[in-house]
Amino acid sequence: MKILEAVNISKHFGGVTAVKDFSFVIAPGQTVGIIGPNGAGKTTIFNLISGICRPDCGIISLEGREITNLSQDQIARSGIARTFQNIRLFGGLTIIENIKVALDSSNRYSFTQAFIHLGGVRKEEGRINNEALDCLKMVGLQSHAYDKPDNLPYGLQRKLEIARALALKPKVLLLDEPAAGLNSEEMIDLEEFIKEIRAKFGLSIIIIEHRMHVIMELCQWIYVQDFGLSIAEGSPEDIQVNPRVLEAYLGERKECLL
Repeated sequence: MKILEAVNISKHFGGVTAVKDFSFVIAPGQTVGIIGPNGAGKTTIFNLISGICRPDCGIISLEGREITNLSQDQIARSGIARTFQNIRLFGGLTIIENIKVALDSSNRYSFTQAFIHLGGVRKEEGRINNEALDCLKMVGLQSHAYDKPDNLPYGLQRKLEIARALALKPKVLLLDEPAAGLNSEEMIDLEEFIKEIRAKFGLSIIIIEHRMHVIMELCQWIYVQDFGLSIAEGSPEDIQVNPRVLEAYLGERKECLL
């Protein structure tokens, strides 16, 4: 079974090939990693999947339905949510309002109804507020609901961004460098959190990450990119001793990635 599939997707920026003929398959409930040195094309792959940019060629399908040329909001509504390497929270909004932004597309009232603020609108706003609080409880932030995100430690800001993505009720979650900037204790906490949400929601997850411990701990399958090309794929055990992968990361030294 497969929930998300890409077949020979490519993207060029001028004369630079960011991604060439990349293919992957992810099954329901599976966690897959995409790794590679800086400039390997990893984030471009996420941008292609999430609709930020469109591939020059190739096909991306979600549950057998092609989504290659859908807009970002259409892809999000189809069931793909993502986070970013650089945390993108709304600093001018409260923590709970950051979650409500993601829930806004699920409201069940029209602009006219919102303008005159009928009783049904108040009921719907109560539902959204309760769903947002549930998302915050999931990451232990309910007591900070009306604080600003900037007041949170960096590790909790990461969790908030993931909670906002989960508010979309995705089938596939894309995590771009979720451990970036975290200390060792925060990183271990994040790993456990990702395991919990994968089990609780039956999510398929794709992770881009430079910290190999995170990839090896969480992923069942790994794809390796180098200068836009796919150079290897396999289990964590195979990848960490693959000669092509070691050369891409370490030059001529033949050492284990861990």
